[in-house]
Amino acid sequence: GIGAAIDRPDSTEEEIRPYVRQALEEYCPGGHFIPSITYGMNGTIYKHVDPIIDSEIIAYNSNLHLPKAAAAPVRRRSAARAAKVSSAAVSETPKGLEALTEALCKGQKKKVVQLCQEALDAGISAQDILTGALVPGMTRLGDDFTNGKVFVPELLMAARSMNAATELLKPLLVSAESKSGGKACLGTVKGDLHDIGKNLVRIMMEGSGIEVVDLGVDVTAEKFVQTAKEEGCNIIACSSLLTTAMHEMGRIVELAKEEGIRDQVKILVGGAPITQEFCDEIGADAYTFDAAQAARLAVELIKG
Repeated sequence: GIGAAIDRPDSTEEEIRPYVRQALEEYCPGGHFIPSITYGMNGTIYKHVDPIIDSEIIAYNSNLHLPKAAAAPVRRRSAARAAKVSSAAVSETPKGLEALTEALCKGQKKKVVQLCQEALDAGISAQDILTGALVPGMTRLGDDFTNGKVFVPELLMAARSMNAATELLKPLLVSAESKSGGKACLGTVKGDLHDIGKNLVRIMMEGSGIEVVDLGVDVTAEKFVQTAKEEGCNIIACSSLLTTAMHEMGRIVELAKEEGIRDQVKILVGGAPITQEFCDEIGADAYTFDAAQAARLAVELIKG
C-alpha cells in the first residue's frame, strides 16, 4: 500500500518522490525494501507512478547501512538446574502425552495420529489429549514463531498434524460435551484478497481451542457482523494488507454498534499497515502484530 496516496492519474513526480522517501523511513527504519506491485482493485494502475516509486526504493536501499551489534550473551543453566526445570515441565503434562506434544511440534502427522490413538486406548480422555498435549504444543510453536525460532513451513506442518488429530478426537469431544474455547469469525476485509496472514491466525486460534468460522477474503463489514450474530461469536478478527482497505475495519466496529452486539463481541484487528493507534482510532478492542499473539489475545478476550 505504499503508493496508495499518490496512485492517481494527476500525481506529479515532485509529489511522489518526497512521499515515498517519507514512507520508506517511517515503514522500514533500518530495513530493506524489495519493490513489487500488487493491484487489489481495478482501475488503480497508473504507469507513470511505479517507475518513480521503484527508483526511490533503489536509492533508499543503496544508501542503507545497518549498524553492527553484538548479540547479548546467552545465560547457561547448570545441569542440575536444567534437569530440575525439565522434570517440573514433564510433571505438568499428563503422563504419556509428552511424546505426542513433541511429535506435533515436529509436524509428524502419522506419528501424531498414532500416539493419539494409543493414548485413547490407554484410557486417556479426548479432552485431556487436546488440552494436555495438542494445545500446549501449538502454544509452544506460537511462542517460537514470535521469537523467530520456527517459521511458516513448521507452522503449516504442525497445523496438518493438528487437523488430523482433531478429526480423530472430534466425535469423542462432541459426545463428551467438552467445553468450547469460544468462537471467532475471521476474514480479510473487503477490497483485499491477501490470505496468508489470515490463514496463520486461523491455524493458531484453532490450535488454542477456539472454533473458527473462516469467511475468506474480500469480506464486507455486513458479513462479519451478520456471521457474529448468527454464529454467536465471541471474537471478530479482521485483517488487511492494503491501506486502501483499512477503512472497512472501522465500518465493522460501527456496524456492530448499530446491530446491538458491540458489547457482546470483541473486535481484533491486524495486518501489515495496522497500528495500535489505528486500532484505538476506530474503537476496536485489540491489535496484534502476528498470528501467535492474535491467538493468545483471543483466548484472553474470550475468558474476559
